[in-house]
Amino acid sequence: MPEDSFSEPPRKRLRPHNWEDSAESQRVPDFRIAIVCALSVEYDAVFLLFDAVWDENGEQYGRARGDTNHYTTGRIGEHDVVLALLPDIGKAPAAGAAASIRSSYPNLKVALLVGICGGVPKVGLNELLLGDVVVAEMVVRYDFGRQYHDRFVPKDTTDDDLGKPNKDIRNLIAMVRSETGKERTRQSAIKHLICLQKAAISKQRSCDYRYPGFAEDKLFASAYRHKHRGPRLCVSCDGEDQTYCADAVKAFCEELECDEAQLVPRSRLGRKRNLEPEAAQPPEIFVGRVASGDVVMKSCVHRDKIAREHNVIAFEMEGAGVWDEIPCIVIKGISDYADSHKSKVWQPFAAATAAAVAKAVLERYTRTDDCYSSTRFSDLKERNRKYLKDLRITDPRHDKIRIEQTKGGLLAGLHRWILDNADFQRWQDDEQSRLLWIKGDPGKGKTMLLCGIIKELEPQYHLSFFFCQASDPRVNNATAVLRGLIYLLVDQQPSLISHVQKKYDAEGDPLFRDVNAWVALSEIFIAILEDPTLPPTRLIIDALDECIEGLDLLLGLVVRTSSVYSGVKWIVSSRNWPIIEKILDTATQKVRLSLELNEESVSAAVTTYIQFKVDWLAERNWYSNDTRDAVECYLSTNAYGTFLWGHGGSVNAVAWSHDSTRLASASDDGTVKIWDAVTGQCVSTLEGHGRLVNAVAWSHDSTRLASASYDGTVKIWDPATGQCVSTLQIGHSIENPQFHNSNPNKSLDMA
Repeated sequence: MPEDSFSEPPRKRLRPHNWEDSAESQRVPDFRIAIVCALSVEYDAVFLLFDAVWDENGEQYGRARGDTNHYTTGRIGEHDVVLALLPDIGKAPAAGAAASIRSSYPNLKVALLVGICGGVPKVGLNELLLGDVVVAEMVVRYDFGRQYHDRFVPKDTTDDDLGKPNKDIRNLIAMVRSETGKERTRQSAIKHLICLQKAAISKQRSCDYRYPGFAEDKLFASAYRHKHRGPRLCVSCDGEDQTYCADAVKAFCEELECDEAQLVPRSRLGRKRNLEPEAAQPPEIFVGRVASGDVVMKSCVHRDKIAREHNVIAFEMEGAGVWDEIPCIVIKGISDYADSHKSKVWQPFAAATAAAVAKAVLERYTRTDDCYSSTRFSDLKERNRKYLKDLRITDPRHDKIRIEQTKGGLLAGLHRWILDNADFQRWQDDEQSRLLWIKGDPGKGKTMLLCGIIKELEPQYHLSFFFCQASDPRVNNATAVLRGLIYLLVDQQPSLISHVQKKYDAEGDPLFRDVNAWVALSEIFIAILEDPTLPPTRLIIDALDECIEGLDLLLGLVVRTSSVYSGVKWIVSSRNWPIIEKILDTATQKVRLSLELNEESVSAAVTTYIQFKVDWLAERNWYSNDTRDAVECYLSTNAYGTFLWGHGGSVNAVAWSHDSTRLASASDDGTVKIWDAVTGQCVSTLEGHGRLVNAVAWSHDSTRLASASYDGTVKIWDPATGQCVSTLQIGHSIENPQFHNSNPNKSLDMA
């Protein structure tokens, strides 16, 4: 989707009673593009690709007098479009409906007729398969023309009736016909097709737009008729001529037991045999002449004859009718081979591929009329950039890269054990399991595990994520988490900026920063999750325990949204904190994945990581085999199934004892460690703080150690025993605690 998408609908104007005669009808509403569909399966497919819908609460633009069409208005890419569903198939209904569209939306410049068609299976050296898409460069009325004494001569719609397509249409068709343009259009269409299919699933649509599979693509030999045979042979179907009964016409090939030995082998279809469905489904795009008539083509004999005589590549029924009223581009997905062996199996997928190509074509359509002035577009573009700039507190994608680099890189395969984990698979596959809580003690590798999960999910879903870090005030609060999640969602789907705009235009930059920021951002976030154009989405938050401010609000939002929005699923990670467990336990559709209960998998990952790092160290430092083995043995022995050989998080402060024999370090992991300055060994780990420890200080006689934490306490420790001798409830963090020379137990400055 383009970054510079419009974020607001065309301005609404009331229509006067004498609409057709009014000068106002020549100016509004400002829609330049119509999309017309003949079948509901086609209409629904196009609607799933709307980036915004303008009339969710009813038709806000109204209709001209006498217009009985039903319209849906919205936006695809940067274009405002009106979507219409025809009352019936055929040229006459299409012409009548198109005339009504023109009267209600007089400023239309182009219509896209999007849907399904019957394809000619072989055009020159090209094999056309079911699901491929045809773009018409000319519409041929093969059942309308001049009858001479010796022959019937059909009319070419574009040449004989209405002249050539206008410049806009000619340019678009020329673009799609070129090799470069066709491939670009195809690649865009592939992405849109996947989005459409996921949206249909997430919105629980009854129509299945997935690829039916190469085995369902059946082309029978032209001489092989679709009729009763064998024990079911009837009088009408008897014999080798072309007669067959009415029941046979309505029956499927499976019912008539059509002989698959009569299938025509095709090399292009054969190449799809060993591909996964997602790799096999991308359609090819063909540009050529399309036959349009009032009859459903179900005869391979007539199909081949007309295709040969008029060089057409597909058959459909509405193109000529729409062309009579509005300059038109026909974009149709092939759902059958225009023969007697028709079935409806491919109709949804063909409708989906046509819709995907239509959206890709619109992305290449350049608006040149006065409605979309460069000034207005430039202003909207600048406003959208300002919204994003002010919303951004960090780019979580950059945070992820930095974290991976800091931790030595994301080692390939280290995280893959979780993909086969039963709890993870239940979250992934069960529609009702929408919240996954990955919990574990410090050093279990939660953050890098989530980095790996993000890598796996990114190609499949709309993804937004955030990494909490207690030591960084930019990213250690609930408001920052929401800003990060919203930023990624909007940056990936610019149409969602409209939800930010509504609040921002009223409140300005303080929207993201004042005391009510959480309330406003929560409303924006909910509106985005409720947006009908939002594709299946996965939301990920790492290190909930490092969210210093507003953790309860954030947890409550996660719990509420995980039970409401079927297309949205959450993954959160944290330490084994009771407060987090207590709130997440209120979620009704959660899955809990404990790293302690998966010790074998975690330990195996630790072992792999140690081996990788030791190999790297050995190569870098020219270790002998004995030295290498000794280092690996030491690290493995002291790992205890974790990735910790020191602190489990960033070190925020260090302090030397006054006799210089010991060093104390304070860490994000909530612990204080005391180290022997001579041997470098950790002699004691002091645990008890609920959040990160940001400062440490020794008493002058080195018999006491003070630590200050973001949990609002200062603890005084006995370094010799590792026991906490007192806890001071300060209520806020202390940056620089210091002991006085006298009475080290009680005399402490809180700076």
